[in-house]
Amino acid sequence: MSPKIQEVLRFTLAADGYLTQQMHEDFWGEVESLGSEREIELVINSIKANMLFAQEYQKELWKSAKFSKASSQVVKTARLIELENSMESTFKKSLPYKKGSNQYNAAVTAYLKQIQAGSENAHNLLDSAVSGKPMTAAQGQIITVDDQLIETVLENVSTSFKRISSLLNKDWTESK
Repeated sequence: MSPKIQEVLRFTLAADGYLTQQMHEDFWGEVESLGSEREIELVINSIKANMLFAQEYQKELWKSAKFSKASSQVVKTARLIELENSMESTFKKSLPYKKGSNQYNAAVTAYLKQIQAGSENAHNLLDSAVSGKPMTAAQGQIITVDDQLIETVLENVSTSFKRISSLLNKDWTESK
């Protein structure tokens, strides 16, 4: 992906992110310069599969944190369990590389490392929600998983999901 596409995705997905019509036009201008309709379709499908999956995973993880905090024991939503069980296969299906190619193998290896780190972070998050003790997030910051943080994150994930959905629709519609 081009640096411009990555930049627009970063702003669109950020917790305090935004999406403007100009960003949408820049994104689609870059996407359309990637080549054939088939190549464009592969890139968009890959982004959709990975970004929308990640958004749904975050939503379910934080819903699980909310339920865990309320019940004083780790609780995972049924959908979170389904998502965890399908992470690797969903990622592999989204890759635009031929199965077994060096690019495919490198992407899968990197993703598996990412899943391991994410899984540890998710485990720590749910434990922190139950215990009320602060946790060290993957980026090193210390956070306390309280009701306010849970609601803020759930709201941010919801608005971020709307923005990424608008971005991935070729026709501009302003996300609220």
